[in-house]
Amino acid sequence: MTIDNYVEQTFPIECVGVSKNGKRVLSKPVMASVDIYKSAGTSMISSDVHCPYFAGKHKQKCIASNTGSSQKTSESVKCPYSFDIHYTFQR
Repeated sequence: MTIDNYVEQTFPIECVGVSKNGKRVLSKPVMASVDIYKSAGTSMISSDVHCPYFAGKHKQKCIASNTGSSQKTSESVKCPYSFDIHYTFQR
């Protein structure tokens, strides 16, 4: 069976941010949401994160531990809720 239409699910989360060492950086979690979706006609699953600390060129960086400087610095780390899974349904 093939699912060829658009599929989306939104999950509310509480996030504590992440440092470059993988440690929590916020003393109090912030409310965020993650949209998991599969576009029509593709075999790729992706996510969109909606969070006040979500930034970067491709909008996949966590800047919770780096709010005082540029969003493009090497201190920024990848958001653990941002991903693309390519060709998940092909074997």
